Amino acid sequence: MMNDNSKLISIRDQNRWTPGCPVFVRRVSVFLKEDGEYSIVCGYDSCSESPAGSFTADCTVYDSYGRNIRTVSGMLFEDGTAALDGITGASYATVEVTEAAGVWKASGEEPVEIDPPETVWDTDSLPEPLRSAAKKDGRLRYRPKKIKNGWICSCGHLNLETNGKCSGCGTGYAVNFPSGAPGADADGSPEDGDGTSENTLKQKLTSDTGRLSARFAGLAAAVLALVAVAVVMFILFAVPEIRYINARNDFGKGNYRESADGFAALGEYKDSTAMLDKALRYLYRDMTGLDMDPSELYVTSSEEEPWYSITEDGVLDFSRDKYDGSSIVIPHIVDGTVVRELSKSCFINCTFESVVLPATLRVIGEQSFMNCRQLKQIRISSGIEAIGPRAFVNCSTLETVVIPDNVTSIGPRAFNNCTGLKSLTLGKGITVIPAYSFSNCKALEAVKIAGNVGSVGEYAFEGCVSLSEVTFPGYGPEVRIDEGNECLTDRLQ
Repeated sequence: MMNDNSKLISIRDQNRWTPGCPVFVRRVSVFLKEDGEYSIVCGYDSCSESPAGSFTADCTVYDSYGRNIRTVSGMLFEDGTAALDGITGASYATVEVTEAAGVWKASGEEPVEIDPPETVWDTDSLPEPLRSAAKKDGRLRYRPKKIKNGWICSCGHLNLETNGKCSGCGTGYAVNFPSGAPGADADGSPEDGDGTSENTLKQKLTSDTGRLSARFAGLAAAVLALVAVAVVMFILFAVPEIRYINARNDFGKGNYRESADGFAALGEYKDSTAMLDKALRYLYRDMTGLDMDPSELYVTSSEEEPWYSITEDGVLDFSRDKYDGSSIVIPHIVDGTVVRELSKSCFINCTFESVVLPATLRVIGEQSFMNCRQLKQIRISSGIEAIGPRAFVNCSTLETVVIPDNVTSIGPRAFNNCTGLKSLTLGKGITVIPAYSFSNCKALEAVKIAGNVGSVGEYAFEGCVSLSEVTFPGYGPEVRIDEGNECLTDRLQ
């Protein structure tokens, strides 16, 4: 988090790099401050050996539907942070670096996606005593991946091609072991096999100089072997412990993304699996903006619950043929993405009797619950802002609908033909009741309109023959009521 007064809107991995650029943006976070100003925060690496404290970039901001709200060119980032005001509804952002520390400018090359380095085994270059040990741990021969104008170190850090050592961990580009094989020249190539070299070699070995050279070579080989063994032991035991301590420290400081990355890399080491889940839950809580215990978040994946799928913008979809149940609780997080919207026709024709919506949900999409004829109850949560057209058409057993104050729009025919609906409450956020919204709700007896509704669309309450009680404090001559609403107007006289 930026500070106690900032709300985390999103965290998205970027992992795109412009060849030759000394700054590599790994992820981009969006924060909203109390004054309405946004902060764009980049998690980035300095690819060069000299760290870059500031850089200039083009920043593109998107809303929750993936639409471009604004693109700002030449935005200055100090320590990875820049401020952005004059916009609303920002959901996530992308950043393309154009200039770094005044020493590099974009040359027009297209950014490339950066994948993790590959693990390559090559034990032939190791001394014989180490080959068995090396095969037990792939990290010993973890080779950097070469990319255009740069390379990725074994620690995962991106570096410019001109770097002699990794600017992330300080190690060299490759680990080279001299063969030290007998019967080889200084460059490692075998001697000619004509017999002459063999006699010469025997003469050298029998001389004092030859014996001293052989002893020195043996001593050097022994030292190299001990050093190599120490390296292996360090990698096998010390490195995981150091990484574990760092991940724990990040968690304690509230750096949940870095902590999760650290525990994920450790696999089954100690309690890393449990700590990974815990770090992710704290990260998800920040992403959702919910004031709740992270352990209470409903977190799942499309692998665990294959009836769910989700877009990167948080639009949830549902496959009814993969789910068998009479009720459903919709999760807060699916595949690491916050559930913000139900897709068009998401639960159409489902046979649920009850549905629990997540507090993260903002939009009930078009036809989301259309033809759910056995749906008896649904609680529209306080975070929802919009209900799409025909969202609950033909939900014939739905008896009570309470639309909270935060909902500002209802689509046409949203509750059309809900023949079992008896009670309706419209919150203060509703100012327009669209056409056919509650038409043919034959059992509707009581309607409470709490807000300053300025217009009622045609046939919005057509066929509501049981309507006997209407509470409408804001009703007056200025309220426009279109034709086909006699069932309502007869109770307002």
